[in-house]
Amino acid sequence: MALSFSGNQVLSGWNPTEGIVSLELEDDRHIRLYRRVQGKLLSELQEFRPVIWLQGFELLRNFKGEVEVAELGGGLVYRALAVFRSWKECLAAKKYLSNATGKVPSDKSAGYLFLNDPIHQHLLVTGQTCFKGMKLSDLNRMQLDIETYCASGFEFCSAQREEDRIIAIALSDTSGWETVLWGKELPEAEMLHRLNLLIQERDPDIIEGHNIFKFDLSYIQERAKRHGLTLPWGRDGSEATAYDSRLLIAERTIDYP
Repeated sequence: MALSFSGNQVLSGWNPTEGIVSLELEDDRHIRLYRRVQGKLLSELQEFRPVIWLQGFELLRNFKGEVEVAELGGGLVYRALAVFRSWKECLAAKKYLSNATGKVPSDKSAGYLFLNDPIHQHLLVTGQTCFKGMKLSDLNRMQLDIETYCASGFEFCSAQREEDRIIAIALSDTSGWETVLWGKELPEAEMLHRLNLLIQERDPDIIEGHNIFKFDLSYIQERAKRHGLTLPWGRDGSEATAYDSRLLIAERTIDYP
């Protein structure tokens, strides 16, 4: 019997839960999961049990924190799985392993594997997958684009320059709604404040746009900081944050925030 692409548990996870659109770290021990079911947004709180993969049990022998270590089957490199009751304990164990081995988690010879994204960890451990059973049209997608002013004498705008600024923010979503915040009508700080309100009001599952990772989002973040504003875009009101990531495609490496 042929196996469908989405039915491949190695690629799509073993958990059959459908409609997951986002997850957020609620506290040290829980993950808030959001699902779209028949057009409605539902949420539930799930227990969070973070993990670290180990080449051997002895690596955490002298660790003083609370941890359960289980043996892994198969013949691959990592022979044990350390399971923690909180993200705080997991981070403490990562620090212990780094000091004990003298090697940071990104070192391939470290003897342990730590994933620094709690959401990534939770999805792996629970076998859940975002957007399973969904079509693109099921998502509430928001499109974002900004236009910026570049000071005279420069070829490209910079969010760090005082005279450079955002002059327009265009938004739309899959309901057909669209709007433009104009710099000729609003000061930059007010445009960013209204952007925050619109994102909270429209509650998108995804924010998308052309080159937003390497330009729009970082530019918005820098200009908001200049005005003393935060970007509370999380469904729980949490502030938008960024971390460095990397995409490998054959011999090409693409770094992006």
